[in-house]
Parts: sequence; C-alpha cells; structure tokens
Amino acid sequence: MSDDKLISDELARHEAIIERGLRTTIEVGISMKAIRDQKLYKGKYDNFESYVKLRWECSRSRAYQLIEAAEVDANLSTIVDKDRPQTESQLREVAKAPVEKQAEVVKKAVEKAAEENRKPTAKDYKQAVKQVVGEIVYEDDEAEEDEEEEEAPKSEHHPKEMAGPLMAHVKTLVQMLNDLKKRKEERGGEWIDVQAIGTQISALKYSLKSSIYYADCPACGGKGCDKCRNSGFLPELKSDMVDEAK
Repeated sequence: MSDDKLISDELARHEAIIERGLRTTIEVGISMKAIRDQKLYKGKYDNFESYVKLRWECSRSRAYQLIEAAEVDANLSTIVDKDRPQTESQLREVAKAPVEKQAEVVKKAVEKAAEENRKPTAKDYKQAVKQVVGEIVYEDDEAEEDEEEEEAPKSEHHPKEMAGPLMAHVKTLVQMLNDLKKRKEERGGEWIDVQAIGTQISALKYSLKSSIYYADCPACGGKGCDKCRNSGFLPELKSDMVDEAK
C-alpha cells in the first residue's frame, strides 16, 4: 500500500471521529491533534489553520482549544484514577496550570465541591488553578457564571449594533501588531517574535470577523433557527448561504 493511501486512510479515520464527534470533544481533540502533528492535511491544504477553517468551518483558536482539552485529559489519565474533569470547559481551566500541577488542581476542585455536596464546575477548577499557582481567589472575587447556572436573558438590541464594537477590536489588534513591528526594530525589541504574535493576532481577527453580523438569516428571516445558531443572522463567513437564498 502506498504512503499516500496510508495517509489518506489515516486522515479519513480521524475525520470520521470528528464528524461523529462533535459528539465527544475529547475524541475530536485527539483526532485534531493527530491531524496537526502528523500533517495529514498536507496535499489538500496549505496548513492546519486552512484545514480546520475550510474543512470544518472551525477557527484555529477553537481547534487548539479542543487539542488542549484532549492533552490535559491524557495527562490526567496517567495520574488521576477518578474524578477527572468531565467537560471541555473544565479541562480548559485545568490546562492553565503547569502539567506537573494539574493533578493538584483537580484534587482541590473536587474536595471543594465535595464539601458542598455537589459536582465540580469550571469555576471550581479556575479557582483551584489560581490557588495552586499562588494567586488565591476568594468566593466573592469571581463574578463569572459557571456552566451549570442559567444564561442571562439576551439583549433586545439588533445584532448589527454589535458590528461596530467588534470591528473596533479588530482595528486595535492591527494597531497592536503594527506597533510591535516598529518596536522590534528598536533596542530592547530583539526578542519580540512578531511572526508568532502575528499568527495569533490573525486567529483572533478571524474569530472576531466570523462573529460579526452580515445579513439576516434567510432561513428564518431573523427569528432564529438551527442554521443561524438561533441568532437570527449570519456572519460574512456564511455569506454563501445568503447568496444561495437570493
């Protein structure tokens, strides 16, 4: 069997998991990692970012979140027999701690939840990370809601009103990168990795732009449906769906 056929079969195996998966984020993350690390996308796509964007309509940052969650789960599986984080959001919080400290983070979060006779939440893991790395978080310091709490009611404002503020953030990112390019040429800027920072800023810009209002969803007329994730609108990333409906 040729190398191309082996690569194609391996790619198909991992893609089947992702297609099922988005059923379980850990499996998806493992397959995303394999595709990235083994460069299984080569031949059809220029790079991993292009692959996840065009094949899965997934941003680079989102793909790396899934990979990170899978890596943390794999690390914990070797040192924690039970009570491992059960959701992607929990695993992402644990990932913020050094690898060698992650088991301690899990232990603290589980113990805190057990004292209150409940299951750990992402917020518990977030607080445990800060305690383990030396930043103690008190109960009233965090205003964030965890994944088990009810969502706040949505604003009645039209999604178009969000476009301006989001584009302002995009412009800020561009300005930041331009400023760093200038500072790299000055004394003291020798260690600024403009290329790496630029790659991350590009991912952030893509994530922002893919969230900005482009047109009312043609499938529901702005009321909200599965095609528009119940938002009532589509971003420019999905503009082809609008064109097809015309």
